[in-house]
Amino acid sequence: MLFCSCSPALILLPILLLLLPSHTSPLSFLSPALQTQPNAGGTSSPLAPPCYLQRRHLLASSLALPLSLALPLSLLPPPLPARAATFTPGGTLVDTPVGIAEGNPYACPLRSPDNSNVLFKQDYYFKFGRAPAFIEPGDTSFPAAMPFVMSKQRYDALKALGGRVSDGARSYASCSPPSSPAPPLPDLNLRPAGLLANSLLASENAGAPNELFLARWFVNEVQLCAEGMAAAQGPGERAELYETGRRAYNSYLTLMNRQITAKVGDPFAYIPPP
Repeated sequence: MLFCSCSPALILLPILLLLLPSHTSPLSFLSPALQTQPNAGGTSSPLAPPCYLQRRHLLASSLALPLSLALPLSLLPPPLPARAATFTPGGTLVDTPVGIAEGNPYACPLRSPDNSNVLFKQDYYFKFGRAPAFIEPGDTSFPAAMPFVMSKQRYDALKALGGRVSDGARSYASCSPPSSPAPPLPDLNLRPAGLLANSLLASENAGAPNELFLARWFVNEVQLCAEGMAAAQGPGERAELYETGRRAYNSYLTLMNRQITAKVGDPFAYIPPP
């Protein structure tokens, strides 16, 4: 049977106590601040034991201490299991599973685990190591709140980039997979889509909020699905990738539309199902 080991100091303590003179206090070598002083009546305080004990009493206590520590390990409670920590592609240590489809099993499977094959590397997966859920068109439940950005900044960005983002959405809708071989991949204007998200979701004072990382993840999903459709082996694979990209594109447009008020401009039209 295994027993807990005792400190050598506990074993030598009884021997040292035997060597002390009988008139010497066993605790006289301790700091004076730790010694109990007698009160005015000449007796020690009842809240603490007197320091001037008989040597045999202290000897008996010192012998009993190592024996009390010799408990079988089988009686000790089992240690709690340690939770494995993992690093995200951005270097953040998290205690949740990390994976390109963690949190969203419908995420594009073509993403590299280190996020090296996407257009905007600092996205939601880069920061959190997980895939967010897609957002249905017009849904405002996720995210619960949107960052504050000055309306003039949003107006100028939409005026400069809104037309190119709308053209990209229509170009993606034209990639709806037919039974024939896929057509050449058109220009989806995904980089302007990322620039528009920067202006509609981030400000100089607040920096980059989580909503911006979310929008970049949706844009990257569209890019991965579009590239996958161009290299797909059959109509079934193209149809699956197209649907994933369409949901990601509509999720991105939903985020943008929540920042486009009547003073800013007209909201984007969503991509309908094929």
